Amino acid sequence: MTLVPLPGSTEAELVAKVGNSVIKGLRAASQPSPWPDIREALLELHAILHEWVRRSAATTRDAEVLIHARRLNARQSAPPAWTVSFGEGSANLMPANNLGQSYVRENARDTRDILQGKVQPQQRLRGSTRRRASRRGLRTILAAYCPELLEQFEAATTARQNWVTEHREDFDRWFADRTDAQVAELISSMKATHAALAETEQQLGEFIRVSFPLPGN
Repeated sequence: MTLVPLPGSTEAELVAKVGNSVIKGLRAASQPSPWPDIREALLELHAILHEWVRRSAATTRDAEVLIHARRLNARQSAPPAWTVSFGEGSANLMPANNLGQSYVRENARDTRDILQGKVQPQQRLRGSTRRRASRRGLRTILAAYCPELLEQFEAATTARQNWVTEHREDFDRWFADRTDAQVAELISSMKATHAALAETEQQLGEFIRVSFPLPGN
């Protein structure tokens, strides 16, 4: 390839400029990713919470259907006749519940990517560069400006994830095989984790509205 010198420049100077540009480009590619667009990241986080709360409410409705069937069977003094199957991949009466483990796993991965930021492949080669890149995420910003909200978010999502992991197996038959006290305990923990998610969604939404008001508001 023949380099055509710029007016007033020698070929040596032109080669040096091109070489410097290449070096700068390589250095820029290895630098940690820039800080995230805070408003965009927060809105995405809120969208995840909103969908999770919706599915959580659907799971509560699922449970209410099963409790109603349990009571009917108790009054009729007959063995439970379970005709509805709940959970991922089945013909659900309430198909939007959140008891599918894959859904929880995907939520956790998406949330981690938003809070910690995605590390580019070239940044994974060096530990120091990878660590710097991972720090340039929404978590660092929230920890500095609203640590209480970050703590609330992580506590609520972790509690719900643990509840789903514990109770997702044979959820439709769970109510037939437990005592009234055990069923009451499950319902209480289910509603408590749902309420925590809903409260966190509300608090995060309020934080976004106050911090990033729409034009004209």
